[in-house]
Amino acid sequence: LYYDHLEQGDAPIVIKNDTYDFDLQHRFVLGTRQDIVWGTGYRYLTENIANSDFFVTLTPSSDQDHLFSTFLQDDITVVENRLHLTIGSKLENNEETGFEVEPSVRLAWTPTEKQTVWAAVSRAVRTPSELEQNIVENRSVIPPATLVTVFGNPNLKAEELTAYELGYRIQSAERLSFDVAKYYNVYDQLIAPVQGTPYFVPPTGPVIVPLTFQNNTHADTYGAEISGEWRVTDYWKLVASYTFLHERLNPQPTYNN
Repeated sequence: LYYDHLEQGDAPIVIKNDTYDFDLQHRFVLGTRQDIVWGTGYRYLTENIANSDFFVTLTPSSDQDHLFSTFLQDDITVVENRLHLTIGSKLENNEETGFEVEPSVRLAWTPTEKQTVWAAVSRAVRTPSELEQNIVENRSVIPPATLVTVFGNPNLKAEELTAYELGYRIQSAERLSFDVAKYYNVYDQLIAPVQGTPYFVPPTGPVIVPLTFQNNTHADTYGAEISGEWRVTDYWKLVASYTFLHERLNPQPTYNN
């Protein structure tokens, strides 16, 4: 368990957070082929915000969040010293998006003592932040009387990620090893500001150009990671690596940050 206090005062708003967190994990063996880990957790978060007069405000200025979670993971020996299957899932209930399920499946094949091939499919989520839900930010002024304003959205859904991974590791010599991993990630319901219809604030203005956070963006990324490790001596190790990443957004953002 832990307690954390955060105070941020170098922005237009002053944020004070207090977090109380409790986690429990338990591991046991079932039979001769199953290694099981399960756990549960609870997090209580309080947030107090001192708003600025014009640039940024959050409503409400104080909030409390409760987060409940549990997980179960089973490492199954399909073929001893050769094939392992790991399945599990995290279950989470939060006050922003409700109940979320984050499953994962991983398979590891060891054809020899010095080689391993593995593959995995996982799902993860990111819940909307307090800023994305409740902020009103006067971002910029366009002369003579136009104001670009960002609005939060309390009805946002969680961002979703589905990750596909494939890897290979070889211990080619006693002191030399190589790793290769490829991945493909699919992102859904990404949060981004969407421009709405400008409107006039009577009686004397200004004209408001609204940008409202929406779950309107999708993306995918793919790439690979290659690394090698050479243990020159017991006290000296050399590591080299290369990473390639390509990202595609749909739709492409049409606003200026």
